[in-house]
Amino acid sequence: MVDCPNVTLGAIVMDDAADSDGIKWTPSWPIEGWETPVVRQTVMALVGADGAAVGNSGYAQRSLVLRGTASWGDADPALYWLAQDKLADATDTLETPTTLIVGETTPKQAAVRRTTTPQRFAPLGSFQGMTFQIPLIARDPRKYATTLTTQDVLDNPYTNAGRYRTPPTIEVTAWTGTTLVLGSATDDGKTVTLNATSAVGPIVVDFAAQQVTDNGVPADEMVQAGSRWWQLLPGDNTLSFGTVTDGEVRWRSAWA
Repeated sequence: MVDCPNVTLGAIVMDDAADSDGIKWTPSWPIEGWETPVVRQTVMALVGADGAAVGNSGYAQRSLVLRGTASWGDADPALYWLAQDKLADATDTLETPTTLIVGETTPKQAAVRRTTTPQRFAPLGSFQGMTFQIPLIARDPRKYATTLTTQDVLDNPYTNAGRYRTPPTIEVTAWTGTTLVLGSATDDGKTVTLNATSAVGPIVVDFAAQQVTDNGVPADEMVQAGSRWWQLLPGDNTLSFGTVTDGEVRWRSAWA
């Protein structure tokens, strides 16, 4: 078994050290599906010729399988059942996803849900531990930095330290006029234009969900026709904010 970086799943920290109940969680490496997500691609067979026409490529959702062991020093059936309960709590993702963190050199995280029932195998030895296997899925195939970067508007450049594009969140707290143009010269000059005629503020623009709120109230109608949603590309990004005079940009660097 290859040593695995520390892994956190919900409230369970898998760092090969005993937790407060004396249970030592040891993840297995590699985590199936962590290295790269599945590629989705449209392919159309060519008529009257060999080969195919290949359409746009992209990443599908990320399917993962987290395996490992839970162990404790003495034979104790109560700890066996406690470990099972902890796994159940950590993977109770029907309402909201949980966070999977992998402590690589640059720690990364993903929002995951359990896809089927976790498999807890027979106890090891005389109730001294157990192995487990948890199937997970991340709707967003990106792996994100565990640190959220926050930077004032009008403070170029904005740096995505990862290797894959990442959607920011922009919060506008002050502006002049009635039209806000949020643009990226780096991402093909795309702009999102907002009609702020009756806006109260703060205006929060979520580029991942492609949604807008005004003073906490959904306000997607502010987005004008012809807007193109953009993302922060790897490296330095030059952004523009039109008549915005105060606000901030928030993002996590991303990897695929």
